[in-house]
Amino acid sequence: MTKVTSIITATLLSTTFAAGAMAADLSMDVATQDNLATVSLTQNGQAVANYPVQIQGQTYLTSEDGTLTYKNYAPTARTLKIVAEDSAGNLIVKQGFVARDDG
Repeated sequence: MTKVTSIITATLLSTTFAAGAMAADLSMDVATQDNLATVSLTQNGQAVANYPVQIQGQTYLTSEDGTLTYKNYAPTARTLKIVAEDSAGNLIVKQGFVARDDG
């Protein structure tokens, strides 16, 4: 019985690590300054072009260099919810605070 438990535990751990490694293939960085948020997507260290990213529920595509810039045109500052989904269906969620648009 101990061998079976050990095998099941080892299988579950290796599956968990493999899923984590797959999700880690796609990474997202968010940098904010004033009323701008710049999102960068990479996969295995390479920029990901034309990849869908949701900001505040609206979908945008990254440029050829794997980035997109969002400008807050609202009259108030806000915290943005930024979401990308990897090929396995795992969500990568980040937040970024942007100031209000001064014109």
